[in-house]
Amino acid sequence: LQFLPQCPKDSDYLDDAHFLRGSCLLAMRNWKDAETQFLEYQSLFPSGPLLNEAKSMEEGARAINKMRRRDPKKAVVLSAIVPGLGQFYAGRSGDGWTALLVNAFFGWSTYNRFHNKDYHSAVPLLFVESSFYTGNVYGAGGAVTSRNRQKEDELLAKTVAKVEDGVRSRLGHPERLQPKP
Repeated sequence: LQFLPQCPKDSDYLDDAHFLRGSCLLAMRNWKDAETQFLEYQSLFPSGPLLNEAKSMEEGARAINKMRRRDPKKAVVLSAIVPGLGQFYAGRSGDGWTALLVNAFFGWSTYNRFHNKDYHSAVPLLFVESSFYTGNVYGAGGAVTSRNRQKEDELLAKTVAKVEDGVRSRLGHPERLQPKP
C-alpha cells in the first residue's frame, strides 16, 4: 500500500490504484483509512471513471466507522454479575436463558450439597459450576464481538453490492471485491 507516492503522476492506472487501495483498506477492516482513501480519490480524480463508486464506498466506510457497537467489556461485566445477562445484551436471548438456567442449576446443586455436608459431591460440582460460570462470562464478550462483526459485514456487503458491477466493468476484475470472512 506504500507504492502510491512513487507511482508516476501521469500513470493511466493511478486512479485505479487509489480506488483499489481503498478497497484493500476495507478488506482489512480499516474503516477510517478507507473512508479517507475514497475521499482522496474523489478530490484527485473528480472526473474519474470510478467516481460514483468511490462516493458509494466512502459513504459505506463512513457508515461502518460510525456504526454503534456494543461493548464486549460491558457484556463480560453483565454476565459476571448475572449469568446470561451479557448474552442478552449481545442479542442472544436463547444463549442467555441457557447460561442463566445452567448456572442456577449447578449453583443451587452445589449450595445444597455443601449445606447438607456432602463434600464428596459438592467439591466436584463446584468445579463444574466454576467452569460453566467462567465460560458464560468469557462467551458474553465473544458474543458481542461476533455481533459487531456481523453488523459490519452486513453494511460492507450492502456497500460492495452497490458498486460491484460498475467496478468490475471499469477495472475488468472478475473476482468479487467483498472480503472473505
